[in-house]
Amino acid sequence: MTMIPTNTIEQLIKIEAGIHYFEFPLPGQSPFTVVQRESPIILSAPHGAMTFRDTHKEIWHEEDEYTAGMALLLSEICNTSVIATTWRTEDSDPNEHGEERSAYK
Repeated sequence: MTMIPTNTIEQLIKIEAGIHYFEFPLPGQSPFTVVQRESPIILSAPHGAMTFRDTHKEIWHEEDEYTAGMALLLSEICNTSVIATTWRTEDSDPNEHGEERSAYK
């Protein structure tokens, strides 16, 4: 069995503390965290916080807990780029809306 070092768990807790599941970002601030690194891989966590969907099924899509924190941590460990929703969005859901409406895309 693979053991996760204590400092890695502590780093995940620290990163996760910066995820604002139900809070909107400050005016002018993006709801997404983007980290660019020299890598052919980009990790994506579009449901790291609550997203506005507004479909016939639901108005808001709940966050997928811990996905933003895990994507950001994995990106750091593996030296990849990453984009993660870290604040509640007010206008789109990357999985549900087209590029013209989704800043995430």
